[in-house]
Amino acid sequence: MPEASVWNAERAREIIAEHIGLEGPMLPILHALQEEFGHISTAAVPLVADALNLTRAEVHGVMTFYHDFRGYGPVSAADVASLFEAGFVTGGAHALRIGKPEDHPFLAPQTRLTFARCGIVDPLSLADYAAHGGWRGLTQAIAIGPQAIVAEVTKSGLRGRGGAGFPTGIKWKTVADTTADRKYVVCNADEGDSGTFADRMIMEGDPFALIEGMTICGIGVGATKGYVYCRSEYPHAGKTFSEALRIAREGGFLGPNIQGSGHAFELELRMGAGAYVCGEETSLLESLEGKRGIVRAKPPLPAHKGLFARPTVINNVLSLVAVPTVLDRGADFYAGFGFGRSRGTMPIQIAGNVRYGGL
Repeated sequence: MPEASVWNAERAREIIAEHIGLEGPMLPILHALQEEFGHISTAAVPLVADALNLTRAEVHGVMTFYHDFRGYGPVSAADVASLFEAGFVTGGAHALRIGKPEDHPFLAPQTRLTFARCGIVDPLSLADYAAHGGWRGLTQAIAIGPQAIVAEVTKSGLRGRGGAGFPTGIKWKTVADTTADRKYVVCNADEGDSGTFADRMIMEGDPFALIEGMTICGIGVGATKGYVYCRSEYPHAGKTFSEALRIAREGGFLGPNIQGSGHAFELELRMGAGAYVCGEETSLLESLEGKRGIVRAKPPLPAHKGLFARPTVINNVLSLVAVPTVLDRGADFYAGFGFGRSRGTMPIQIAGNVRYGGL
């Protein structure tokens, strides 16, 4: 592997100019850039595009098509040793290096609220999470109290992200207004539809965001216990999230006295056992209770008589992860995205024979 140079735009332009007279110069240019710098920086894309009179998308399409130009992916078993030698953990130069996720041409133009930290932070570092805006929503929630929490979520226009699009604030208010000796918050992470992976990305890449969102919900509706129901096909997500729960608990973000606020909330992860139907909310509740995952008749609604016959908020992962942003930056900020009755951002999962797969 050649000795890598520090990225230099002028030197890159020189390399491009040296190959510009060739027929079909794209691959020779990319090879030369990679040889010089150890990887192809995303900053090279506009330089190559301008020199060859192509769009940036066309240049990036060629770069991502060939394994040698993709960055750290896709990675085969044979690549692992050289990745460690290159110091890939700290972004070392390597033929498989993509670069910073936030600078990637597919990701850079996107407005990301829900997934803003994924791929950027260490998912199990409380310090990293806090440095990138974590826990600010919870701090605000503790300051304003339960009624104001529910009012803010309602004002934001946040709707369920699991398919039905039911207003989250109405569901929370129903549970908050229902009298009971105990209430629950349940997160539906039984992501079973083909080509879906958003829940897994959150649980593996930003688990504290889900913990924060569920804790805010618990304080808002008066629930002291929460469950995350994760599909059994996500063992890595389950392992990461379990560790995140332990770390959050030790940091005082879960337990009998959250950050000294006097509010109690505890969370538990439950893994499914391979039943697609448990993605439906009432069959999920049956499964949590240790029964066969059979769909319940409605009424009663889960908000009145849900888990263990107690008032229960049951929301999708993406709904709950949006909540910290709503509390931190305000309902008006969140509602400023989208239009009509559909407010906020909506993550779209793209898979298949497409130029850019991802989220």
